[in-house]
Amino acid sequence: MRERYFEATEFENIKEIIYNSAKKYGKNRAFILKHKNGKNVEYENITYEKLLEEINNLGTKFFDLGYKDKRIAIVGRNSYGWAITHLTNMLRWNSISSTR
Repeated sequence: MRERYFEATEFENIKEIIYNSAKKYGKNRAFILKHKNGKNVEYENITYEKLLEEINNLGTKFFDLGYKDKRIAIVGRNSYGWAITHLTNMLRWNSISSTR
């Protein structure tokens, strides 16, 4: 067995990574969004807590629309919205089971 240089947490799936990140780094920035309005530029910080909240909200909406257990293709440019949709799809909406 190889010697470990640092302690690392092992995860079974992406859901565990997202939930652990929200718990451990909740108030930290996960994303920075740039909003341009003419010459004005503003930046919005998205925390890990907000990221998880938005993933859960979208998952709940997918469930309400009847997309549970359906295949979904996500096509679009690389953006925060695309990332939220992709993460929600990867979690397979398991996160909504705790709210139902």
